[in-house]
Amino acid sequence: MSSVSIIAFSCAAGIVLSVFRKRADPLSPGRLFGLLWSVAIGLTDLKFSALQNDWTAEGWSLLLIGLASFFVGVYIIYVLNFYSPMYAVSDMRIICERSIGNENFLYRATLMMFLLYVLSYAGSALIKGFVPMFTTEPSKMRTQFTVFGLGLLVHAAPAIMFFVVQYMVLVRRRVFRKLILVFIFLMTATTYFFLLQRFDYAVWAVTTAVFLYYSSRYMNWKTMLLPLGLFLVLFYAVQSVRLVGHIENYIYYRSEMKFPIEYAVFTEPYMYVVMNLENFVRSSQLLDAHTYGFYSFNSVMSLTGLKHWIEGYWNLDEAPFIIGGYNTYSFLWTYYRDFGIPGLMAFPLIEGSVIAHLYYRMRRNPGVHTVSLYGLAVFTMVISFFFNVLSMLQFIVIVAMVYIVSKAADGRRSRFVIRRG
Repeated sequence: MSSVSIIAFSCAAGIVLSVFRKRADPLSPGRLFGLLWSVAIGLTDLKFSALQNDWTAEGWSLLLIGLASFFVGVYIIYVLNFYSPMYAVSDMRIICERSIGNENFLYRATLMMFLLYVLSYAGSALIKGFVPMFTTEPSKMRTQFTVFGLGLLVHAAPAIMFFVVQYMVLVRRRVFRKLILVFIFLMTATTYFFLLQRFDYAVWAVTTAVFLYYSSRYMNWKTMLLPLGLFLVLFYAVQSVRLVGHIENYIYYRSEMKFPIEYAVFTEPYMYVVMNLENFVRSSQLLDAHTYGFYSFNSVMSLTGLKHWIEGYWNLDEAPFIIGGYNTYSFLWTYYRDFGIPGLMAFPLIEGSVIAHLYYRMRRNPGVHTVSLYGLAVFTMVISFFFNVLSMLQFIVIVAMVYIVSKAADGRRSRFVIRRG
């Protein structure tokens, strides 16, 4: 094991141990982001694949500049909130249980969004003439199941499932409504599975887990084992369908792994983590021109319909310099490709500041709205080693849906007082 891996894993272990301090929050932005990236760097420097390369000082510098900028943003907000009174997580759970003020709006909004989802799903299927799950080439056809406009409403699936969970947790009684919502949840989860897309399932799972952690007194590692197990089965079931027809251990051989084939099962999770960092470090040193906001503001380009026209006119390659077919780069690549080192210094700092602001706002004023938004912020950190979700239009649409509905459903009108004694 290299010295870099030893240092990175030691940092990760130290962060884990810090969680056992009294009133420590494992989901605080600095702690969570630091843990994820320590593990990612430690795994990457193990160099278990022949596709990986030794990094130069320049490559390390670019990566660390981006990560340091994020931490600086978090630290700035931490200092500004150092003396601000905040609720303990245990008190937040009590407050959140009382924070649903407009359950009728939450219920009706969920029904309306489900109706729009069904209509857009059916419309897309009629226009395209297929559903990916039921084609002879599901892995290929899943990327072609999109219709401009309608496709965005199909991506309402994680928001719908998230609101169902919120209603089930926060609203007492209402048995008939809850039965309807359970049906909606199952229909949404099942029909979306047929599209063979894992991203929206991940959005829902992370956001829901964060919401349950801060809003339910019954949330602990024991009660989460079964839901986590079911989600992992579903997550990899999507991948197994997408890879139908591939020879066994294909990914192992394609990735030129150095460990014995008996451990081939670890190839995919390992490569999905490390190749993002490898691609970023390699591509950032080969890049000879910047795109000045095109990828950072990709959602705006997609919404206006200019994205593909600009890509064609300027002959832009969305995934240049990739290694071995792995085409993701971590969230830092978007900012570096657009603006170079200034982008690595500015945008992660802003992102870290905003996420930390959402966290401390939630700790000061917990409720459906603030917890929901921080759940989405946690997802951006969890997926940051993979790609930049803030540049994806479908994620921005999900954020908008969650913001509007949770804001309207939040019933807080004044600060709750938790009596200790």
